[in-house]
Amino acid sequence: MMPERKSLFSPPFFRIFIPFGFAYFLANLLGGANAIMSPILIETFGLSPINLGLMSSIYLISFGITQIPLGVMLDRYGAGGTLAPLLLSAAAGAVVYSVSQGFISLVLSRVLLGIGLSGCLMSAFKGYVDWIDGEQLPLAYSIQSFMGGLGGMAATRPLAITLELMDWRVIFAIFAVGLVIAAGAVFFIAPRKPVQTGIKRSSILRQFIEMICFLGDRRFWAIAPISITSQAVLFAYITLW
Repeated sequence: MMPERKSLFSPPFFRIFIPFGFAYFLANLLGGANAIMSPILIETFGLSPINLGLMSSIYLISFGITQIPLGVMLDRYGAGGTLAPLLLSAAAGAVVYSVSQGFISLVLSRVLLGIGLSGCLMSAFKGYVDWIDGEQLPLAYSIQSFMGGLGGMAATRPLAITLELMDWRVIFAIFAVGLVIAAGAVFFIAPRKPVQTGIKRSSILRQFIEMICFLGDRRFWAIAPISITSQAVLFAYITLW
Protein backbone atom coordinates (compact mmCIF):
# COMPACT_ATOMS: atom_id res chain seq x y z
CA MET A 1 0.00 0.00 0.00
CA MET A 2 1.34 3.42 -0.96
CA PRO A 3 1.76 5.92 1.90
CA GLU A 4 -0.75 8.73 2.08
CA ARG A 5 0.70 11.97 0.77
CA LYS A 6 0.55 14.96 3.08
CA SER A 7 0.48 18.69 2.56
CA LEU A 8 3.37 20.95 3.40
CA PHE A 9 3.98 21.72 7.10
CA SER A 10 2.27 18.48 8.11
CA PRO A 11 4.00 16.18 10.66
CA PRO A 12 5.62 14.07 7.88
CA PHE A 13 7.14 17.23 6.40
CA PHE A 14 8.82 18.17 9.67
CA ARG A 15 9.96 14.60 10.22
CA ILE A 16 11.73 14.88 6.86
CA PHE A 17 12.83 18.49 7.04
CA ILE A 18 14.42 18.48 10.50
CA PRO A 19 16.85 15.56 10.00
CA PHE A 20 17.49 16.07 6.28
CA GLY A 21 17.71 19.84 6.63
CA PHE A 22 20.27 19.47 9.41
CA ALA A 23 22.26 16.98 7.31
CA TYR A 24 22.26 19.31 4.30
CA PHE A 25 23.31 22.23 6.50
CA LEU A 26 26.33 20.20 7.66
CA ALA A 27 27.08 19.09 4.10
CA ASN A 28 27.45 22.64 2.83
CA LEU A 29 29.31 23.74 5.93
CA LEU A 30 31.88 20.96 5.61
CA GLY A 31 32.03 21.27 1.83
CA GLY A 32 33.09 24.90 2.05
CA ALA A 33 35.19 24.69 5.22
CA ASN A 34 38.44 24.02 3.36
CA ALA A 35 38.63 27.59 2.07
CA ILE A 36 38.60 29.02 5.61
CA MET A 37 40.85 26.20 6.85
CA SER A 38 43.55 26.74 4.21
CA PRO A 39 45.79 29.15 6.19
CA ILE A 40 45.71 26.79 9.18
CA LEU A 41 46.50 23.78 7.01
CA ILE A 42 49.39 25.59 5.34
CA GLU A 43 50.84 26.54 8.72
CA THR A 44 50.27 23.13 10.34
CA PHE A 45 51.27 20.82 7.49
CA GLY A 46 53.26 23.05 5.15
CA LEU A 47 50.88 22.40 2.26
CA SER A 48 51.42 23.94 -1.16
CA PRO A 49 48.68 25.52 -3.31
CA ILE A 50 48.73 22.30 -5.39
CA ASN A 51 48.07 20.24 -2.25
CA LEU A 52 45.19 22.50 -1.26
CA GLY A 53 43.70 22.35 -4.73
CA LEU A 54 43.91 18.56 -4.75
CA MET A 55 42.22 18.37 -1.34
CA SER A 56 39.35 20.52 -2.56
CA SER A 57 38.98 18.78 -5.91
CA ILE A 58 39.19 15.25 -4.48
CA TYR A 59 36.16 16.07 -2.36
CA LEU A 60 34.18 17.09 -5.44
CA ILE A 61 35.38 14.07 -7.43
CA SER A 62 34.31 11.58 -4.76
CA PHE A 63 31.09 13.55 -4.29
CA GLY A 64 30.35 13.38 -8.01
CA ILE A 65 31.22 9.72 -8.52
CA THR A 66 28.90 8.71 -5.69
CA GLN A 67 25.99 10.30 -7.54
CA ILE A 68 26.09 7.43 -10.05
CA PRO A 69 24.92 4.66 -7.67
CA LEU A 70 22.95 7.06 -5.47
CA GLY A 71 19.74 6.97 -7.51
CA VAL A 72 19.62 3.17 -7.46
CA MET A 73 20.28 3.12 -3.72
CA LEU A 74 17.49 5.62 -3.09
CA ASP A 75 15.01 3.50 -5.05
CA ARG A 76 16.15 0.30 -3.37
CA TYR A 77 16.64 1.40 0.26
CA GLY A 78 14.71 4.66 0.51
CA ALA A 79 15.88 8.10 1.60
CA GLY A 80 16.68 7.31 5.22
CA GLY A 81 18.15 3.88 4.55
CA THR A 82 20.51 5.38 1.99
CA LEU A 83 21.59 8.60 3.69
CA ALA A 84 22.17 7.28 7.22
CA PRO A 85 25.14 5.03 6.27
CA LEU A 86 26.55 7.77 4.05
CA LEU A 87 26.49 10.23 6.95
CA LEU A 88 28.41 7.73 9.08
CA SER A 89 31.05 7.71 6.33
CA ALA A 90 31.15 11.50 6.54
CA ALA A 91 31.50 11.29 10.33
CA ALA A 92 34.47 8.96 9.86
CA GLY A 93 35.94 11.53 7.46
CA ALA A 94 35.54 14.30 10.02
CA VAL A 95 37.29 12.13 12.64
CA VAL A 96 40.18 11.40 10.26
CA TYR A 97 40.42 15.13 9.51
CA SER A 98 40.56 15.98 13.22
CA VAL A 99 43.43 13.56 13.91
CA SER A 100 45.33 14.01 10.63
CA GLN A 101 49.09 14.16 10.84
CA GLY A 102 49.86 14.64 7.17
CA PHE A 103 48.64 15.26 3.65
CA ILE A 104 47.60 11.66 2.90
CA SER A 105 45.25 11.47 5.86
CA LEU A 106 43.77 14.85 4.92
CA VAL A 107 43.05 13.57 1.41
CA LEU A 108 41.49 10.39 2.82
CA SER A 109 39.26 12.48 5.07
CA ARG A 110 38.07 14.54 2.11
CA VAL A 111 37.27 11.38 0.14
CA LEU A 112 35.17 10.05 3.03
CA LEU A 113 33.47 13.41 3.41
CA GLY A 114 32.72 13.62 -0.31
CA ILE A 115 31.18 10.16 -0.36
CA GLY A 116 29.30 10.67 2.89
CA LEU A 117 27.80 14.04 2.06
CA SER A 118 26.96 13.28 -1.56
CA GLY A 119 23.41 12.14 -0.88
CA CYS A 120 22.17 14.87 1.45
CA LEU A 121 20.19 16.86 -1.10
CA MET A 122 18.89 14.06 -3.33
CA SER A 123 17.88 11.93 -0.35
CA ALA A 124 15.85 14.82 1.01
CA PHE A 125 14.19 15.33 -2.38
CA LYS A 126 13.34 11.62 -2.48
CA GLY A 127 11.77 11.87 0.98
CA TYR A 128 9.66 14.86 -0.03
CA VAL A 129 8.51 13.14 -3.23
CA ASP A 130 7.38 10.11 -1.23
CA TRP A 131 5.39 12.07 1.35
CA ILE A 132 4.47 15.56 0.14
CA ASP A 133 1.78 16.53 -2.38
CA GLY A 134 3.22 17.30 -5.81
CA GLU A 135 2.12 20.93 -5.93
CA GLN A 136 3.92 21.56 -2.64
CA LEU A 137 7.23 20.07 -3.76
CA PRO A 138 8.79 23.25 -5.24
CA LEU A 139 8.40 25.06 -1.90
CA ALA A 140 9.69 22.02 0.01
CA TYR A 141 12.75 21.89 -2.27
CA SER A 142 13.34 25.61 -1.78
CA ILE A 143 13.21 25.30 2.00
CA GLN A 144 15.65 22.40 1.86
CA SER A 145 18.00 24.39 -0.38
CA PHE A 146 17.76 27.30 2.05
CA MET A 147 19.25 25.08 4.75
CA GLY A 148 22.16 24.36 2.45
CA GLY A 149 22.61 28.08 1.90
CA LEU A 150 22.78 28.62 5.65
CA GLY A 151 25.44 25.93 5.85
CA GLY A 152 27.45 27.66 3.13
CA MET A 153 27.17 30.95 5.01
CA ALA A 154 28.28 29.27 8.24
CA ALA A 155 31.42 28.09 6.43
CA THR A 156 32.58 31.69 6.01
CA ARG A 157 32.94 34.28 8.79
CA PRO A 158 31.11 32.24 11.48
CA LEU A 159 33.56 29.36 11.02
CA ALA A 160 36.49 31.77 11.00
CA ILE A 161 35.35 33.24 14.34
CA THR A 162 34.92 29.75 15.78
CA LEU A 163 38.45 28.85 14.70
CA GLU A 164 39.73 31.82 16.70
CA LEU A 165 38.00 30.48 19.81
CA MET A 166 38.59 26.73 19.47
CA ASP A 167 41.23 24.38 18.09
CA TRP A 168 40.38 23.20 14.59
CA ARG A 169 40.75 19.56 15.59
CA VAL A 170 38.13 19.97 18.29
CA ILE A 171 35.79 21.66 15.81
CA PHE A 172 36.00 18.73 13.40
CA ALA A 173 35.45 16.29 16.24
CA ILE A 174 32.25 18.24 17.00
CA PHE A 175 31.32 18.02 13.31
CA ALA A 176 31.74 14.24 13.54
CA VAL A 177 29.35 14.09 16.50
CA GLY A 178 26.87 16.26 14.60
CA LEU A 179 27.02 13.92 11.60
CA VAL A 180 26.37 10.88 13.79
CA ILE A 181 23.38 12.67 15.31
CA ALA A 182 22.14 13.54 11.81
CA ALA A 183 22.52 9.91 10.72
CA GLY A 184 20.49 8.72 13.69
CA ALA A 185 17.80 11.34 13.09
CA VAL A 186 17.55 10.48 9.38
CA PHE A 187 17.26 6.76 10.14
CA PHE A 188 14.91 6.85 13.12
CA ILE A 189 12.84 10.05 12.75
CA ALA A 190 12.16 10.39 9.01
CA PRO A 191 9.10 8.44 7.79
CA ARG A 192 9.75 5.35 5.72
CA LYS A 193 8.03 4.41 2.48
CA PRO A 194 7.79 0.65 1.79
CA VAL A 195 10.04 -0.34 -1.11
CA GLN A 196 8.04 -1.51 -4.13
CA THR A 197 7.96 -5.27 -4.63
CA GLY A 198 9.36 -5.05 -8.16
CA ILE A 199 12.41 -3.13 -6.95
CA LYS A 200 12.99 -5.59 -4.12
CA ARG A 201 12.99 -8.53 -6.52
CA SER A 202 15.17 -6.82 -9.12
CA SER A 203 18.93 -7.21 -8.74
CA ILE A 204 21.12 -4.17 -8.14
CA LEU A 205 22.97 -4.89 -11.40
CA ARG A 206 19.71 -4.87 -13.34
CA GLN A 207 18.75 -1.56 -11.74
CA PHE A 208 22.06 -0.03 -12.76
CA ILE A 209 21.63 -1.24 -16.34
CA GLU A 210 18.11 0.20 -16.48
CA MET A 211 19.36 3.47 -15.04
CA ILE A 212 22.11 3.85 -17.63
CA CYS A 213 19.50 3.64 -20.39
CA PHE A 214 18.77 7.33 -19.82
CA LEU A 215 21.94 8.06 -21.79
CA GLY A 216 20.03 7.15 -24.92
CA ASP A 217 17.21 9.59 -24.23
CA ARG A 218 17.34 12.76 -26.34
CA ARG A 219 15.60 14.71 -23.58
CA PHE A 220 18.60 14.08 -21.34
CA TRP A 221 21.06 15.47 -23.88
CA ALA A 222 18.84 18.50 -24.42
CA ILE A 223 19.11 19.43 -20.74
CA ALA A 224 22.39 17.93 -19.51
CA PRO A 225 24.96 20.31 -21.10
CA ILE A 226 23.31 23.42 -19.67
CA SER A 227 22.78 21.84 -16.27
CA ILE A 228 26.30 20.42 -16.07
CA THR A 229 27.90 23.72 -17.06
CA SER A 230 25.91 25.79 -14.57
CA GLN A 231 26.54 23.34 -11.72
CA ALA A 232 30.25 23.08 -12.56
CA VAL A 233 30.66 26.85 -12.41
CA LEU A 234 28.65 27.03 -9.19
CA PHE A 235 30.67 24.36 -7.38
CA ALA A 236 33.98 25.70 -8.67
CA TYR A 237 33.16 29.22 -7.52
CA ILE A 238 31.78 28.25 -4.11
CA THR A 239 34.02 25.33 -3.16
CA LEU A 240 37.34 25.63 -4.98
CA TRP A 241 37.72 29.38 -4.65
